[in-house]
Amino acid sequence: MGLSSRSHIADLDAARGVLMLLGLVLHSADVYRVGRWVVHDPSGNVAFDWLVTAIHLFRMPAFFWISGFFAALSLDRAVPTDFFKRRFQRLVYPMVATMLTFNLLQQVVLDSLPPANVRQPTAFAHLWFLVDLLIYSTLAAVVMTKGSLLDRALSRLLCGVRRPILLICILAVTTAIPILGAAVVGKLAGHDLAFGNVTSLERLAANVVYFSVGMVSYRSRTLRDILHGIHPAWFVPAGGIGVWLAQVVQPGFVVEVLLEALLVWVAVGAVLSFFRQAFSQPGGFKLWLADASYPIYLSHHFFVILFAGLLLSSSLAAPVKCALVLGLTSRCSAACAQRARNVGVLHWLYLGRPMPRAAVDAAPVRPVITPTQDAEVRPGTD
Repeated sequence: MGLSSRSHIADLDAARGVLMLLGLVLHSADVYRVGRWVVHDPSGNVAFDWLVTAIHLFRMPAFFWISGFFAALSLDRAVPTDFFKRRFQRLVYPMVATMLTFNLLQQVVLDSLPPANVRQPTAFAHLWFLVDLLIYSTLAAVVMTKGSLLDRALSRLLCGVRRPILLICILAVTTAIPILGAAVVGKLAGHDLAFGNVTSLERLAANVVYFSVGMVSYRSRTLRDILHGIHPAWFVPAGGIGVWLAQVVQPGFVVEVLLEALLVWVAVGAVLSFFRQAFSQPGGFKLWLADASYPIYLSHHFFVILFAGLLLSSSLAAPVKCALVLGLTSRCSAACAQRARNVGVLHWLYLGRPMPRAAVDAAPVRPVITPTQDAEVRPGTD
C-alpha cells in the first residue's frame, strides 16, 4: 500500500534537508580531524574524528533510504521514461553546474594552499552521491518497478516480519551481503573495482540496500511502521557503540560490517522516528528547508575549503576555527541558495527544475507544494 499522507511527506522532506545540511558540519569538522581530508589543519584533534564517525554512521544510510522512498513514490506515479527524465534533470543539471562553477573555484583555492595541507579531491568531490543516485534510479526504473521480481522478493523477505529486533537483524545481514561480496571481488581482482573516476563497486554496494529498502518501505505500511516505531532515544546507544567500535575496538572486517549494519539500521529508524514526531506538519521553515538545502549543499564545499585555507596560519584553537568555518560557510551558502531559488536560469541549474509559476508571479514568496511537485525527488550527502 502506497503512502498518501501529506504530513508523512513533510517529515521526510525535513529529514532529507537536515541530513544534507549536516554535510556542512561534517566537512567543517573534517578539516580539523587527525585523519587527513582535502584541507588538513595540523591544529586538529581526535575529537573531530569521533564527530565525523558519528555523523557518517547514519547520515548517508538515512539519506539513501529517503531517496529510495521518494524514487518509489515517483516511479509508481509515472512511466519509467518520465521518471528517469525528472531524475536526470534533478541530479545531472546541478552536478554539472556545480562542477563547472564552485568545484573549479575550489580547485583554484586548493592550488594556492601549501601542498603539505592539501589532498586533491576526486573528480566529483562532494557530488559523488549524485552519481550513485543516478545509477540506483536507472536500475530502479528497470528492475524495481512495482510488482517486479526484485520488488516482490524484497517484499516477501521484509514485509512479513512483525518483530522489530528480527527485522533489524534481517536488514543488517541483507545490507552486509553486497558489501562483503564487493570486498571479495576486490580481493580477487587485487583492487577495488572502480568505474573510472566516477564510482566503484564497493561504494555502490555500501548504500544499495538502504535505497532498495526505502523503495519497499514506500509500498509497505507495515515495514514503515516498524522502522518508525524505533524510539529516537535508541539513536544515542547505537551511535555511541558505533563510534566506539570504529575508533577503539576495530574488530575483524566481517564482524565490523555486520555490527555496523545492525547499529546503522537502529540509528536510521531512530532518525526517521524523530522527524516523524517533530516535523509531521508542513510549514514555512520546512518548505524552505526542503527547497534550499540542495543548493546550500552544492556550494558549501567551496566555502569550507576557502575559509579553512584562510585560517590555516591562525593560532586560534581548532574548535574556534571549526565554528568560524561552519558559520561563514553557512552564511555564504545560504546566500547562494537564495539567489538560485529566485533567478530562473539558476533555479534550473542548481535545483534541476523550473521555478514554480507562483514564485515567478509573486516574487520570492515560497509557493505551497502541490501533490505533483511532491512526487519529485528532492535529492540531497558527503
